[in-house]
Amino acid sequence: HHDNAPAHTALKVRQFLASNTMAVIPPPPYSPDLAPCDFFLFPKMKIQLKGRRFETIEEIQAESQMVLDRLTKK
Repeated sequence: HHDNAPAHTALKVRQFLASNTMAVIPPPPYSPDLAPCDFFLFPKMKIQLKGRRFETIEEIQAESQMVLDRLTKK
């Protein structure tokens, strides 16, 4: 899957999978580690929360929600 290389396309691999009746599942539309939020949303949130310390999970959730509410749709 490196560099968007297709997986399981070699003839020997396809023959092996077919002869052992193994299902080949198509890859997801995008990799979870490369979701759009990773490039736009999370960096903006991290900048605003950088250096802050929180005592409880509820504080983290409340502050994160405030940061999200302040972000514009644009």
